[in-house]
Amino acid sequence: MIEEMREQFLLYRLRVHRDADAYKELYEKYELRIVRYVRTRVPQEMIEEIVADTFETMFVYASTKTIRNFNGLIYTMARTTVATYYRTKERRPTVELDLEKFDVESDERPAGELIDINTDMTRVKEVLKNLHVQYRDILIMRYMQEMEIPEIAQALGKTSNNVRVTIHRALASLKTNADIQKHENERD
Repeated sequence: MIEEMREQFLLYRLRVHRDADAYKELYEKYELRIVRYVRTRVPQEMIEEIVADTFETMFVYASTKTIRNFNGLIYTMARTTVATYYRTKERRPTVELDLEKFDVESDERPAGELIDINTDMTRVKEVLKNLHVQYRDILIMRYMQEMEIPEIAQALGKTSNNVRVTIHRALASLKTNADIQKHENERD
């Protein structure tokens, strides 16, 4: 509650006074989240530019409008900026998922266990590539970015129930795709 009030105060300072310190504080709070979000959607060399464009758009918008849900707005702006990037480049969004950036392994584990994890992560990476974009996004937000369901709902502009159902469907689709891939690998 206090954090929400602080965020609303920062947005007020940004809108009324165009306060650079308020912008900086919001930027620092959300930058890593948006980088993680964008990282799974665009090539590595474009991440910084997309994030900068997202925050520039947010600054212009927040300087003129009252914002009630900043978290949802910044994710929507990031999604729109990514879409604009692909629309202007006339490319289809094919992104290499670099799951190593999500800190999934620990150096304290035995070597055999790390090999199993790397093998599993390679399989997960292949299966995630074949998932519908909406399912992939929601699974990455939930399990790799460790966002809570209400946070995801707010970011995507959906209800918590809708997010839960989508996660359930995404996991079912992930399992189906994993089973298909496993059977294809067994034939080879």
